[in-house]
Amino acid sequence: MSSFAKKHRINYLCSLFEISRIAYHRYKRGKKNIADSIYYRPKHEIRIEFRRNLKRYSSRRINASLEQKGTKIGCQKISEIMRKEGLRAIQPRMFIP
Repeated sequence: MSSFAKKHRINYLCSLFEISRIAYHRYKRGKKNIADSIYYRPKHEIRIEFRRNLKRYSSRRINASLEQKGTKIGCQKISEIMRKEGLRAIQPRMFIP
């Protein structure tokens, strides 16, 4: 990214790579980015849990299964991540004989 910074503005590059300017400057100073542990790692775990359960789990059930595994994240954050990722639970049709 630093090679592109010579030609383009940092704001444009950060929006292109979907990172915040603060995260970029912290990385440049050599500090660890807190956003990785808050957003990106749970995002990956939510995606795995969603696919493991055949796309049937919504945010509350994913929250319960992640809490059993030791990952603490709120239902609102899970639903926000699922919305941004385009993950929607499948509602099976009701059986009527």
